Amino acid sequence: MEHEPPNLVPIAARAITEVLATQLKLPAKESGMVEWQSADQSEQCLIGTVKLTGGRVSGDVHLELPEGFTAEVMARLLGPGVAQAGDGADVTGELCNMLAGQVAADLGTAGYPSILSTPKVSRGRRLPPDIVPGAQICRSKWTCEGHLLTVTLEVIFRSI
Repeated sequence: MEHEPPNLVPIAARAITEVLATQLKLPAKESGMVEWQSADQSEQCLIGTVKLTGGRVSGDVHLELPEGFTAEVMARLLGPGVAQAGDGADVTGELCNMLAGQVAADLGTAGYPSILSTPKVSRGRRLPPDIVPGAQICRSKWTCEGHLLTVTLEVIFRSI
């Protein structure tokens, strides 16, 4: 039985709102879909990436977090004194991993099971995603505690 590839927009929305609400007790408000050209490219961010790999699906989940947001999250989780000792990469990687786990669960329910890679985190400015031919791309921005967060799903669906 052939499955229609799922719509990535509600999957991304559900994943980011559930992860932030469940893990951090923070609300996320959607700020809309964004073309990379219109994104704020001047702010220094931590960018988490987790790869999804399965027989019928492959792709990347990216989570871009401003450094100020990761500092606030670390202070919230660890206390202000401890938070100053870290650089936010662990928080970014863990949040991206939880986000990718939620995305993978929703894709699996839709007939596209996958496994997750270990999260990788880089530091940089908001940049356009690498566009892979044939990939469906969902890039949305969210505000949380006054910070702009960006979620990008880049997924290739294959039929069997």
